[in-house]
Amino acid sequence: MECLSCQADNPESGRFCTQCGAALPAKCIQCGAVNSPKNRFCGSCGASLAVATRTSNGFTAQTARPPSPSKTNLISGGERRHLTVLFCDIVGSTSLARSLDPEDLNEITRRYYDCCTDAIHQFDGLVANYIGDGVMALFGYPRAHEDDAERAIRAALTIISAVRAVNPKSKARVRVRIGIATGLVVVGEDGTEPLTKEKTVVGEAPNLAAHLQSESQPNNVLISDATRRLVGNVFSLEELKLGRLKGGKEPVTVWRVIGEKEVTSRFAAHAVSFTNFVGRDQEVALLTDRWHQAIQGEGQVLVLLGEAGIGKSRIVETFRELVSNESHITLRYQCSPYHIDSALHPIIRQLEHAAGLTAEDSHR
Repeated sequence: MECLSCQADNPESGRFCTQCGAALPAKCIQCGAVNSPKNRFCGSCGASLAVATRTSNGFTAQTARPPSPSKTNLISGGERRHLTVLFCDIVGSTSLARSLDPEDLNEITRRYYDCCTDAIHQFDGLVANYIGDGVMALFGYPRAHEDDAERAIRAALTIISAVRAVNPKSKARVRVRIGIATGLVVVGEDGTEPLTKEKTVVGEAPNLAAHLQSESQPNNVLISDATRRLVGNVFSLEELKLGRLKGGKEPVTVWRVIGEKEVTSRFAAHAVSFTNFVGRDQEVALLTDRWHQAIQGEGQVLVLLGEAGIGKSRIVETFRELVSNESHITLRYQCSPYHIDSALHPIIRQLEHAAGLTAEDSHR
């Protein structure tokens, strides 16, 4: 058997080249055709490519050809991760399929998938797989963020808004239900194409997300209690009690997402317990001194610079607490990782806040 890499001659029974170690061409045991080492089935007869091995009793057994030693198969092992799982489904998809022409149904489904995919990618989530007209997405894989639970909820609200927006263009009104849960899972994937193959997600979170989706009302989002603890006070939520899940003994506490709160400070959004403020007294004293000068009529502009994570926001928050009892107006402009493609987003949010505009207001 000639090696495709170094053209060395090898025994017919060999699987790897004795000179360079490359995988040898696979010879079909049905028709004798020679196939590429990557082929799983014969290109001539369609038979499964296998390696003939001699057993102790003299009969020939068939075993699957192993992958090349340069590639790792992750399907069996998987990766243990703490993820937030989003599960979205169309309400009444069966009745839609009965009442619509297949071409119209295909167009509606395509738009629905586009809405889901765009929203999930906007918040750096990953579409794990499509189950019928359901979509399962992962937040925290392959790249983790400190706010993956928040990203999942924002993606869910964006999906609902996007689906509503395309409804006037459709011949049928589409509504969705969404469930979100957080927990430890094992994610399996094909190691040859890790970002294009569908993912196998094993754990309680995907099952709970699917269950919450089925219990949700149309155009609503239900989140698990674990997800609720991670998002702090960013969203307006309503506590609900569900019946016992399969195999459970107690009713499950879940939360319905009403909408996003108008929060201007990330410290106000998340109920965090601060450690003692140490090592930045000089910076706070400088801010306080400039504040007193500004009160006396001497205009001041201060710029606080530093590497990410050294505590700039904490310094500003501590200073604001010191002057909270004094008369002043605070204008806060914060960039958002969710709106990197939206020009002047902090200015727009400030104008909306000043004008009292909400997401429920009409565009007219």
